[in-house]
Amino acid sequence: HLAGELAVSQLLGNYSDGLMATLGVTHVPRPDWRIQPFFSIGTGYINVEPKGTQVQTPERTDQLAYVGGGVRAYLARRFIVRAEYKEYVVFTDRDENEEAIEWKIVVVMAGCSSLPWRDDKPEAAPATAGPAEGETPVVIDPQVERRDIKPAEIDTENWEAGAYVGSLSVEDFEVNIVYGARIAYHISEDFFAEGIVGTSDAGLSSFERLSGGAPLLTDSE
Repeated sequence: HLAGELAVSQLLGNYSDGLMATLGVTHVPRPDWRIQPFFSIGTGYINVEPKGTQVQTPERTDQLAYVGGGVRAYLARRFIVRAEYKEYVVFTDRDENEEAIEWKIVVVMAGCSSLPWRDDKPEAAPATAGPAEGETPVVIDPQVERRDIKPAEIDTENWEAGAYVGSLSVEDFEVNIVYGARIAYHISEDFFAEGIVGTSDAGLSSFERLSGGAPLLTDSE
């Protein structure tokens, strides 16, 4: 089962802001399971606008690529938990490319038309009455056992809203906690649009650690 993913993210930070847009493909090998593993691959662009005043760093727009994977599980009627790991490579015009790692756990309140892991079948048709006097009896008279059907208690809405928490690895600025919120709209069974907003605090740069504490950026920056 393949699905396309288009995501636009606004990155907010103390030292820089950014905008990231990605387009990828997600493969779910077993969509009929209640706990579904998935794998993703994609590409996109990231625009970073530094806030520093002491060191004038130009605004950058670079292409990126990512691979990732995770699992999603249906907990109840409207709630889905999605745990995801992604590894990004940013193709810069410098000698070295930049790498970033992202993991997040998302709790989503969702609505959809069906749960793929349910095994409900249509209710059997009621048995017909036997032939009247003088009529030819039916050759096959199947004895179908009637059973109670429990319909899926799910919503039919196409919106999702949730929160996430994870870690953000920025080259030369350590690994820090990131948290935020997301909202998505399901356009069809395979495509949806998603908006994500998050925030994180970057730590000390490698220059500040190796120089013995020489300030590169102020706390407000």
